[in-house]
Amino acid sequence: MPAEPLRQARFRAPFHERFLWAHWEVDSVLFNGGTGDTHLLSPIPSEILDLLGDREMPFFEICADMASRCSVANDAIWQEKLARIISDLEQLDIIEARIDEA
Repeated sequence: MPAEPLRQARFRAPFHERFLWAHWEVDSVLFNGGTGDTHLLSPIPSEILDLLGDREMPFFEICADMASRCSVANDAIWQEKLARIISDLEQLDIIEARIDEA
């Protein structure tokens, strides 16, 4: 999803109840029971999925909550980084976006 529509979207993890996790010191492995795929995730994508849980959240709320969790400023650089990560998670069918039609 291009950056601008992504920033207007709400995100959710549709198969979160079917996620199976293995955590190591830093990285985690996620088996997505909804798709049958296994993914190696670094800490930030794992935290985003933990944050989403079974709810839907808008992009800017994800950015603010994640900035707080990671003790960083919620600035344009942070938001661009999260936009890339969220786009990657969406392309992997781990999360999905919904854009409200005006």
